[in-house]
Amino acid sequence: MLPSSSPTEDFFAGLEGTKRSTPAIEARREWDWLRSQEQLSGYKMQQDVILREQLRADEKRRKQEPARPVVFHGEQQSWTVNGCEDALYYLENTVMRLVSNRTPFQLGSLEYCRWQSAADISAKEEKHVRDDLKYMVICLVGYHDRIHRVQHALHQLVGDESDEWSQADRVGCLITKYVAIVKDLLNHLNGGVVEMYDCLLCEMFLYQSEPQ
Repeated sequence: MLPSSSPTEDFFAGLEGTKRSTPAIEARREWDWLRSQEQLSGYKMQQDVILREQLRADEKRRKQEPARPVVFHGEQQSWTVNGCEDALYYLENTVMRLVSNRTPFQLGSLEYCRWQSAADISAKEEKHVRDDLKYMVICLVGYHDRIHRVQHALHQLVGDESDEWSQADRVGCLITKYVAIVKDLLNHLNGGVVEMYDCLLCEMFLYQSEPQ
């Protein structure tokens, strides 16, 4: 029979095992860190695409003619400055009703919470939230097209230096910001539950950069 090892030998053998495992542990940590950085970089790239779309939409609204003539309530009109102001008032109120009078931060935050509650219930409930967000984007883009027509009419009537034109531009920029906030949420929703929680913890959602 071979003699059993002494407690001292066992102790030092354990230390050697610990030493051997340390490089592997450190390598794993390094790998996990690099992977997390790669994921965050991917989220940032998605975000940059959305922000570029937002900037292009704002620039197009300011510089290009709208695709169709100015239309309000589905009717062709001969526009006056007062008519443009009425249209602007109507569209801004319509947009704010759509987002329940929430600021961009509030919209993103509450829609995230709504998704989280739905995800805890069922995949069907989560899909309802996703579909609602898609519908919101469609509506907002449609309202932005109308603002484009109003802003272009004001450009022709009173010029780009007028208060009326600036007011139309403000509403247009608000709409494109809402579009960006919702599109960003949808992007991360498509990435799955882990991505949603990652973005929340790392403050990678666009709405988290907005004032509360």
